[in-house]
Amino acid sequence: MAKKYFKQNSSLKEKMHLLNLINSTALFKAWSLIIKIFLLLKGIKIGNNFYIEGVPKVTNQDGLGRITIGDNVRIMGAIELRVRESGKIIIGDNAKIDRDCRIIAARNATVNISSNTKIGCFTIMNCGADVCIGEYSLISGFCYIQSSAHQICKNEKIQLQKHVHSKILIEQDVWIGSHATILGGVRLKKGSVVGATAVMNKSTKKYEIWAGVPGKRIGSRKK
Repeated sequence: MAKKYFKQNSSLKEKMHLLNLINSTALFKAWSLIIKIFLLLKGIKIGNNFYIEGVPKVTNQDGLGRITIGDNVRIMGAIELRVRESGKIIIGDNAKIDRDCRIIAARNATVNISSNTKIGCFTIMNCGADVCIGEYSLISGFCYIQSSAHQICKNEKIQLQKHVHSKILIEQDVWIGSHATILGGVRLKKGSVVGATAVMNKSTKKYEIWAGVPGKRIGSRKK
């Protein structure tokens, strides 16, 4: 059964690669319409001019509209959208998400990606508490945004311990460099810049530039 699934999945990926090779906007628009119909049947709310170049993996089991996609959203390949318990995912108008991203909203968390935000390939958002990303923010590829963590008391195995959850707020016009990690409880204020590979466990002030592991302030944006 597993072998049959992977064979079919591999075949579908090859077909998508062929569409990319042809690079026909008309073909992808037709494909996007087909995908939109399937997503609507799964209870997902989708606005106008939805565009996708891959096969989405979506978990929205109760069909209660916990995933909302705005107008003119562009997804440039495969994507995984997963809601559990009372989680919600909201993708605002004109957002652009590159291929192979994963967005998970668990418990009662809401992941809110505001309008005109761009997210690079292979970025993961694993959220047991709210994550809000402001307008016109830029998140590079391979970033990790994590609003949940395991407790680590020594008298019990880590796997068996409960999680702790803290909100993350990324305000408007923030740029996060590739391979950066944003941890729970962090607030990146308006105009902040986070350098590539940084690990952010502290909040920033407006227009500050941070880098390093753990992240430290190294400057501020100039006029």
